[in-house]
Amino acid sequence: MKINGEKIKKAREDAGLSVTELAAIAGFTDNNIRYIEAGRVKTMNQHIAKVVAKALHVKIEDLLP
Repeated sequence: MKINGEKIKKAREDAGLSVTELAAIAGFTDNNIRYIEAGRVKTMNQHIAKVVAKALHVKIEDLLP
C-alpha cells in the first residue's frame, strides 16, 4: 500500500505527538518513523498502515497519497 510520509508527519504533529511518542505507541523505532515521514518508505503493508493510523487516530485513507 502506498503511503504519504508528509501526511503522516502532519497527522502526528496535529495529534501533538513527538516522533518518539508515535514510535512507542506504534511499536516502531524513532528511525522507522523518521524514514516514513521523510518519504524514504514509499509503501507499507496494510497491517502496519493500520497500526500507524490507529496510533494517530486517523483513517488509513488519510495517510494515502
